[in-house]
Amino acid sequence: MSATKIEWTDAVWNPVTGCDPVSAGCNNCYARRMATRLAGRYGYPKRHPFDVTVHPERLAEPLHWRKPRRVFVCSMGCESGPRRRPCNLDWVRSIRDQCQASGVPLFVKQLDIGGKVVKELDQFPEDFRIREVPR
Repeated sequence: MSATKIEWTDAVWNPVTGCDPVSAGCNNCYARRMATRLAGRYGYPKRHPFDVTVHPERLAEPLHWRKPRRVFVCSMGCESGPRRRPCNLDWVRSIRDQCQASGVPLFVKQLDIGGKVVKELDQFPEDFRIREVPR
């Protein structure tokens, strides 16, 4: 986890980095530019810095936080490409329930539903139509 200058969050947490390009819009990806700049440092492979990479050593980081914070999760990766990991909606529901119980805002940007990436809020299951923002 690291500090950030993003005004709506206190920190970024990237247990997964990298992405597979899926459209022409990917040519403008800030995360790819940043990974290329950081190649060979901070966990980014030198040869292919934007390959999808899971960082197991980062997974437990939130369990050690002592103070609440607004966190941007996976700011340097994407869950949209052909090599994305399967999405277990029960796991996402568990995260949602934990956030709600703790008063943590949750913004669901996209879901993998039946092997298809869905970004349109009206196509989400009703209990996932959540777009809360930190105050």
